Amino acid sequence: MEEYMCLEPNCAHTFIARKEARELAKPRQCPKCWSYHVIPVNEYIKAKQKAVELIRTTPFGIIPLWDIVQATFLERGIRLTPIVTLKLCRMLYKDITQDLGLPDLTKRGEL
Repeated sequence: MEEYMCLEPNCAHTFIARKEARELAKPRQCPKCWSYHVIPVNEYIKAKQKAVELIRTTPFGIIPLWDIVQATFLERGIRLTPIVTLKLCRMLYKDITQDLGLPDLTKRGEL
């Protein structure tokens, strides 16, 4: 069974799905906040690792999160809706800046 992560900013709950992905035709739902904006944890970790790798090799540490998310998930055959992509980018940005000790460059609070 696969572990999933909720992308809602006030939730970020991780949970293990009760049934295999191929057994269910409908998308996963967070058991805490009931959001359908969830992704597999291992895919999130891969996207985060790719982003950190690119930060270290990119001039000025520019983070092309949208490109990273699209490339990481499309090469694995996972299609994301635009809202899930934006929420994923927000969560990646927050985690990466916190892990690397970078300043939060958002002026109006959270992304």
